Amino acid sequence: MKRTYLPYLAAIIGVGAALGYMAPWRHAQAEASVSMATTTRVAADQLRYPPGSAQLTYLDIQSVSAQVPPVMDPIPARITFDEDHTVRVFSPLAGRTAQIVAQPGHAVLAGEVLAWIEAPDYDTAVADLRKAQADREVKQSALVRAQRLYDAGAIALRDLEAARLDARTSDAEITRSTARLHGLGSSGRDGRFALRASISGVVAERHLNPGQEVRPDTPDPLFIITDPSHLDVVADVPESDVANLHVGQSV
Repeated sequence: MKRTYLPYLAAIIGVGAALGYMAPWRHAQAEASVSMATTTRVAADQLRYPPGSAQLTYLDIQSVSAQVPPVMDPIPARITFDEDHTVRVFSPLAGRTAQIVAQPGHAVLAGEVLAWIEAPDYDTAVADLRKAQADREVKQSALVRAQRLYDAGAIALRDLEAARLDARTSDAEITRSTARLHGLGSSGRDGRFALRASISGVVAERHLNPGQEVRPDTPDPLFIITDPSHLDVVADVPESDVANLHVGQSV
């Protein structure tokens, strides 16, 4: 009679699979047993774990230190520009943006070009100064000639006084034209006006686009330049906490 071993083989495979499935569980149990074995109970509410124990990874241990309790709850605050070290640059002339040189984050020096503006009024101001200078030369020559003629008795005193008045008028026009260009605080060429930085610092903001029309009376500055080493902190303190503040207090 022929014997079959299939039932025994199936039983062996089933036992092997069960043992293979239980192996990781037994390994975890063994690790837990080792961990529990290395844990020492010092008191009813105190345990001691060895260095490198897995339980220690769940703890954040810090030394106890004395601290001064805050006098008030945290309040919202923000960092702002120090207005004593900040300048907002506007264009003194109307025109159109031809080229932008400075970008936000760039460090600039006082007098450095920020942008070029197509401003025909700048050439007009230069022409006015040159015209005033030429007119003064003519009036000064006329005054010298009138003085000589008066000394020779060839003209009356009122003619000499008229020449003196014309000379003083030309000097006043020179002063006005020079102050006009000095107030622009820049130089230009071919109808292009150089918009320059008045202080050294960092370009914090730029409100200027290529081809943009600019005017002296615009509400927003074209550039904001500030010294980042000087900043202010503005805090919104409730009126009930104002009495807790004093000069020199650490915050």
